[in-house]
Amino acid sequence: MIAQYGAVSGPPPISRGIILACGLGCALALTIGLTTPYSWLGVAGLTVIAWCFMRPVAGLTIVVSISALVVWSTEDVTPYEIGYFALFAVVWLGWSFERLSLGQTFAPRRTDRLFVWFLVICLFSAVPAYLYGNEMYKWLRELVPFLFFLPYLIVVRSVNTVGAIKWLCLAFTGVCLSIGIYNLVEYSNNALNAEYLWELVAGRRAPGEPLFFTTLTVAAILICFEGFRGARTWLLIGLMMFCGIALAVTFS
Repeated sequence: MIAQYGAVSGPPPISRGIILACGLGCALALTIGLTTPYSWLGVAGLTVIAWCFMRPVAGLTIVVSISALVVWSTEDVTPYEIGYFALFAVVWLGWSFERLSLGQTFAPRRTDRLFVWFLVICLFSAVPAYLYGNEMYKWLRELVPFLFFLPYLIVVRSVNTVGAIKWLCLAFTGVCLSIGIYNLVEYSNNALNAEYLWELVAGRRAPGEPLFFTTLTVAAILICFEGFRGARTWLLIGLMMFCGIALAVTFS
């Protein structure tokens, strides 16, 4: 039959001109797209997301450094909170895939497993909340503080170098300083505008109190156990004084 109808031939080859034209079109579209500011922001955002996914510990450092975006108490879900938890979800997924690829468990120790069960119970609390007619939006708002415990597993399982610990401490200190400076500036403005003491007390900004107290305590422990180490000790003393002032202006 092949001899009767001739040899079966495949599709005609694509000319190099068509390939070159398609390539130039793609390059032109990419160039036009990248010339707009929003496109550059999108490329930068995708780069940060990919980097956080591939390097979860470094991504966790970024998440900690921008925690000031979600510390403030709000009644509604803000775009900053959505972006923050989206980035944190990327870090968590990257760490999970890393553990799975290495054949390692997420919670090898008993304390880790108890911690995971605690979070599971927090999630399943949505069932009684729904059955009793509570608003699920409010339930989600109450769940958010417990989500901040999730970095625990990443820290105890993957943060195993001195450099990673130092970067996390610097990110933690940066958040403390940024929130504290904002509180001090706002307190000074309230003090100038307030006519009565109760107005000053009512205008206080409570966010950051646990952060200030923790930083003050850790700095004091380091000084007690390490002794005087020159400039580092003076920096720790200055950090303690700053946290003490920040706690005082929030009437804590």
